[in-house]
Amino acid sequence: MTTTTIDLRTLPEYREQRQQVFPSDESLRWFIRMNHAELTKCQALVMPAGRKLINAPAFDQVVIEVGARKAAGRVRGPIGGAGE
Repeated sequence: MTTTTIDLRTLPEYREQRQQVFPSDESLRWFIRMNHAELTKCQALVMPAGRKLINAPAFDQVVIEVGARKAAGRVRGPIGGAGE
């Protein structure tokens, strides 16, 4: 995947387009804290000028991969149960 500076977004710009995943600023900040190493390794979170910017395509991919791992790790209970 080729990334250009046009793909870089501030945290509020990124979240605005993904409110179904990150309904609040704090939910996005929490995700970044919990997955910081993976986000920086994949260049999904960068700081070219001293402030955090999100490389939107790479960040989206990390969100999908983290979400898939969490879903795979869940034990399914009865429909409507605590695991849903």
